[in-house]
This record gives sequence, structure tokens and C-alpha cells, in this order.
Amino acid sequence: MYTEEEFKQAINICLNQREKEIIKAKFGVDVELMLLEDIFTRYGTNINEIRDIEKRITNFINKNGYDPEKDKLQRVLTCVHDEYRPLASEDPNGFIKFVPIFKCVEIDNIIYAVTHLKQYLNGSVVCIEIEFNTAKPLMIFGHINFELFISPEYHCRSNGGFGQGRGMHLSFVVTPSLPDKINGIEFHLNLKSINEKDVSFAESSITIK
Repeated sequence: MYTEEEFKQAINICLNQREKEIIKAKFGVDVELMLLEDIFTRYGTNINEIRDIEKRITNFINKNGYDPEKDKLQRVLTCVHDEYRPLASEDPNGFIKFVPIFKCVEIDNIIYAVTHLKQYLNGSVVCIEIEFNTAKPLMIFGHINFELFISPEYHCRSNGGFGQGRGMHLSFVVTPSLPDKINGIEFHLNLKSINEKDVSFAESSITIK
């Protein structure tokens, strides 16, 4: 497993300043994670250039031997969804209010908390915080796919996320809107390693209720 320090060292050595900013924005390294569409606009780049940059990082890491198992490199160069895909549905609009929730559960020294909702005219945004309550080295969150499931009548899609310190912030767009009073509603956060051969983080489903 690559540490954040190893990943930072690789991009600092083999990339120029603009390329560093692009990759850091894509993976949420020291900055807030950005959607690909926003990266394209800000840096005047495209998915082909980003893949070329990632390939150079791949070659650098292989050459310098951070991890001899090449299949693990894909975990570093993927941030939840590596392939560029347009947004599947309409973005939230017409903000109404915040709804505090704070439901949490701790499993294996990792705290998962649904902190609040943001209510919009056309849907809700569920905000989830993950915090490592351990002194062990952290994994790169880009190694993992996060999916939210509430119930069959609600559609959930990722709205991005970013890491900070020993934690992670995730948000999900939910349609139709959730009620302000969510007594009895359970949030199921599904975690799955992007690389099938990676067993360092087992596939699991976390229920927050």
C-alpha cells in the first residue's frame, strides 16, 4: 500500500508546477478534491493529458521501486472513479436549509458519521465524515470506492470528497429529497477496494443509524 508521503514525493519529483496542481486537485492531496469538469476548466486540460501525467507517475514509481507489484499502482492513480463520466443527473439547486443529524458508528477504530443534510428544491445532499482513530499509517482514500444506499425509493450518487489530516469528507446527492426528520432512516455506506487483488481493505458495508 502506498502512503500519502510516497505519493507526494513521486509527484513533486517528476511533475512541473502546473501538473502538480492538476494531480493534487484530482486526488485531493493537500487541497480540496475537484471534479474533473472543474479541473478541465481551471487548467485548460483534458482527460488525455491527465492520463499522460498519471502514466509518467506510474513509470517513475515503478523505476524507483516504491512498490514492485504493478497491480497496486492503479490504486494510487484512481480517485473513486478513474474514468471520466459526465454527471448522471441534475445537480442540486435552490438551497433551502441545513439539517443537523450526527448519527455515527465506530468500527475497527474508524469512525463513520452522517453529520448533516443540505436540503435543496430538487434533492438532498448527505454529508459523511470518516475519521481514523488510530496511529497506523493512512491509506490513500483513492484506493476505495464509496457508495451510499438508503432504500430502493432513493437514488444516491457521489458528489465528491476530500481528505484532510486523518479523516475524509464525502457527500452524496440523494433524490427525491429526504425528510427533515429522519428517524428510522438508515444510511448504508458501501466500501470496496478498486483493485480486485488488493485485500488490505476488505469490501464491507457500514450501517449508520
